[in-house]
Amino acid sequence: MTRTATPDPAVSSLRTVEQLLAGAVFIGAVAALSLPGLDGAVALWLPLLPLASLVTARMLSWRRAATAATPGVVVAPRRRPATVMARRRSPPRRSAARLLAAIALR
Repeated sequence: MTRTATPDPAVSSLRTVEQLLAGAVFIGAVAALSLPGLDGAVALWLPLLPLASLVTARMLSWRRAATAATPGVVVAPRRRPATVMARRRSPPRRSAARLLAAIALR
């Protein structure tokens, strides 16, 4: 398996977040099992909150991988026909300016 020359920083930061969340799930599970003063609901929330975040981060990672794998639509630029490119437009007629100049010169 080969690695890419430049790893994506978003992917590496997401992996770091996933590793931290996995550690938090483990620590929450150990705390829920070992601390005698925790009731049922609090003991469940300790490992389940980081686990839900871990699942969300993993789904985001899969979504990014799926969108990166699909090629985007490439639209080729349209070329103008040679006849349109060679033709020049003549400047608009300025009959009103000539009429005004003729009136002013009288």
